[in-house]
Amino acid sequence: MQSLEDASAHLQTTREIHAMVRATRALSAPRIHQVVGAAEAIGDFEHTIEMGLRIVLRGKGVTA
Repeated sequence: MQSLEDASAHLQTTREIHAMVRATRALSAPRIHQVVGAAEAIGDFEHTIEMGLRIVLRGKGVTA
């Protein structure tokens, strides 16, 4: 059976791990939003390029 000291040590370790997880989440959240924003911008850029190519090809008599 666990002693009171062992249980207390386990509880303290759990609290420390929880604090580290919270800190890691706080540090990673802005980066995740930055990456999502970049992915959306790339999608918008791709759409713009496709539209431009369609206009150019349509002017040359090519249909896609």
